[in-house]
Amino acid sequence: MWRRRSITSGGAPPPWRPQLGGGRASQRRAAASSLPFFAHFVDDDDPTGRDEHQGASSLFSAAPSPSLTLLHRFSLQRIFPRAPAPPTTKALSILDSTCSAFFSFAAAKLYLAVLDRPDPFTPALVEASLAHVLSAYPHWAGRLRLAKSSDQGRPYQTRFGRIWADWGSSSDPGVVLSFAKSDTPLAPLVPPLVEGEIVDGSALERAGVYPELSSVVALRPSPTEAPALAVQILHFTCGGVAVGFRVSHSLADAGTLNRFVADWADVHRAALAAGGALDDVPLPDRPFEPEALDQHATGDLDADELDEAVEREYAKLPRTALDLWADPVRHTDGIAVISGPDPSMDALEAALGRPRGSPPPWSTWHPDQPVSVRSLFLSPPTLERIWAAAGGREGGVSPHDALVGHFWRLCVRARNLAAGTEVRITPAVGVRARLDPPLSPDMIGSNFVLLASISMSDKVAGAGGEAVAAQAIRATINSATPSALSALLAHEAHTLDPLQVQPYFCGEEHTSMSSWIGAGVYDADFGSGPPVYAEGVMPAVDGMLLFEDVPGEGRTWLERGARVKLALRDEVMKKVLADPELLCL
Repeated sequence: MWRRRSITSGGAPPPWRPQLGGGRASQRRAAASSLPFFAHFVDDDDPTGRDEHQGASSLFSAAPSPSLTLLHRFSLQRIFPRAPAPPTTKALSILDSTCSAFFSFAAAKLYLAVLDRPDPFTPALVEASLAHVLSAYPHWAGRLRLAKSSDQGRPYQTRFGRIWADWGSSSDPGVVLSFAKSDTPLAPLVPPLVEGEIVDGSALERAGVYPELSSVVALRPSPTEAPALAVQILHFTCGGVAVGFRVSHSLADAGTLNRFVADWADVHRAALAAGGALDDVPLPDRPFEPEALDQHATGDLDADELDEAVEREYAKLPRTALDLWADPVRHTDGIAVISGPDPSMDALEAALGRPRGSPPPWSTWHPDQPVSVRSLFLSPPTLERIWAAAGGREGGVSPHDALVGHFWRLCVRARNLAAGTEVRITPAVGVRARLDPPLSPDMIGSNFVLLASISMSDKVAGAGGEAVAAQAIRATINSATPSALSALLAHEAHTLDPLQVQPYFCGEEHTSMSSWIGAGVYDADFGSGPPVYAEGVMPAVDGMLLFEDVPGEGRTWLERGARVKLALRDEVMKKVLADPELLCL
């Protein structure tokens, strides 16, 4: 049941102050590997952000930066639910299956040292509390796999590429839990809340804070045998602790992962107060009901073809739909990008007479050029100025619309695109609160869809562009009506392969954004207080933005400020950071 190993790597921790450039070889590895982007888009209609917009990823991935910290992993174990579950097999939801393209995502929470009482992160208690909370999430310790013809599900659930979960068996992979020690202090990894100071957005990756990429299952293109969740507890010389996570995106979106971590922290803190006893520690009620999402789909999901009326309703949603089978590029500057369809799906597509769509614009993405990841803090007054420049409440946009639009505009300006060039940004819109009737805000899974905000380069970059960008984003979010989302679920249920159509892209004309603002990233207190810093991994792929909450006393994120990470080609990054409108409007 227990497995242990030791891994050591050399080097020194990086400073927060960065230098541009990562080298072409490292950028090739970054673009070719499988650590995806993740998203959570907040709407002011739901100040917590938990019910409104949660979710996503991107086609391209970034390899973890090699550790520059002397890191000693001294324990690697598999953890299983304290209360064994009966053998169970269940199909994941329609949207969970679309996430098989995104592989896994990673997050971390950093905690200061506890000086006046014992360390709350002792291995025995961490193991016990994790096993206890997994009793409320038993499928997280199970096995994710592709559908089989023998599965006892509905026809749409057994189509090619759909995801199932098996748990409650002696062969379950469990959850990987590792413990490690660093030969450095925690403090250099906590970015300052100083406006205008640009910091390295990849410091935690290089410090070895996250579980290894291979520790979590990959289902496509070839399934691997690994757990769906990996956790690492990293102790620093000062007594501080980093808790790193890597999870399959078919299992969780950003909101679900942070909810799980908060549940675990509550259990852990209660056990700590009870001297390690768990018998009287209550568990959260987290039913796993992916079918509750699928029931909102329009029409007959098991029919061979989708109803034309449903497709017309689906077409009302603005989306980027790039057919990865239309132009199967196998290599771009030495990078294996995509391959064509599975032979069985190729034949079925021909038999059904389905036309292929638009291929990805490969020429607008330059994976051979160096990409840097940078992070900066924006104060509440700056956020208010950005909102006002976009039109404010009177202009029909939220502060979050304005913030995302502001950085989209900065990226478009820095790229010097020809006037009239179509530009896009991809918001990830959560469906929990938008379906009719709405789903529970605590529903677990990856309950989001990727939509597209579209405008012209000169309109976004020119005078009044702040309002143009923010209003485009708001219009996209408003398009996600219950009927349109129900049609989208039906559309996705009928796809030949969830990986065929890519709803986003990166590079010159496309921006992928993710937001964890309002996702509860600072809610997990394991007994030493809330995190001093929490983040999600930003892949080093040109054209990605990540918006994060910051700790503080304010009632809302607008009162505390926000952190923005950018992954851009070096040339574009320099222009964005030098733009006089970056912080001053």
